[in-house]
Amino acid sequence: MNLYYRVAEHIFTISTANPIMLAARMENLKPFESIKSDKIIFSLFLDASIEEQGKEVHNYDTDVLSYRFKKNDNGYCILFNNRYYQKNCMMVSNADFTEIKTNMSSDDIDNMFLNNILMFAFSFSTIKTGTLMIHSSVAVFDNKAYAFLGKSGTGKSTHLGLWLKYIQGATLLNDDNPIIRIQDSNIYIYGSPWSGKGAVYLQEKYVLSGVTRLKQAPYNKIESISGAKAFAAMLPSCSKIQWEHDSFNSLCLSINKIIKSVPIYCLECLPNEAAARLSYQTLVK
Repeated sequence: MNLYYRVAEHIFTISTANPIMLAARMENLKPFESIKSDKIIFSLFLDASIEEQGKEVHNYDTDVLSYRFKKNDNGYCILFNNRYYQKNCMMVSNADFTEIKTNMSSDDIDNMFLNNILMFAFSFSTIKTGTLMIHSSVAVFDNKAYAFLGKSGTGKSTHLGLWLKYIQGATLLNDDNPIIRIQDSNIYIYGSPWSGKGAVYLQEKYVLSGVTRLKQAPYNKIESISGAKAFAAMLPSCSKIQWEHDSFNSLCLSINKIIKSVPIYCLECLPNEAAARLSYQTLVK
């Protein structure tokens, strides 16, 4: 059975023999359910018979998962390993990530693995359409959105939490992986099914009105940045395959469009109310 989902106005489908199990394990997808469509950005097939293939081109570890990227002439094989529970999963895709297969069973869905597969599939299949998945916490105020970037542990969620506490009318759009999409001359940011600890899964869209990269400091200071500094502030937070020239070039073109249209700032700050009010007063003006 094919289930359809709409994220940032892109539609993808998941083929599963057990849609009830999928719905039960993946509640984050529910707000993004959609009707059948012929305009599919990618298709994911569960219960596939696939084999490990290709030459390893990249690997990295997070606190919980290890990732290994393998590449061959036909596309990618990505292996996931949960280092705490010794569980493994694998996905195989064509070169443009429009057709994805995984050996995950429809009757034994692991939501961590499946969410990672979906995030890879979504970010890599849409990157040439002016669509970026970005690691960020996003606040909404007066129907406009403001994204906070930074390395893991910098305090994005903490700073956004201070906005929610001290800035009356501020709300949370997404706390981990919102989607930026360039449409004509407009820059929008969307909620997504992937929101980290914030666990807020909103099918909402706002004009992106400011981007701030956070740095920890023993004081509060904010400055406007542009050009190479603004580009360098955004690039590390974007999902990407740097060794794929066409894909990476599309990403860089999109970032350049964003930094020319959206105010970009660097905020050196403490995790306190004064920092939240400083960024609010600067961004919202």
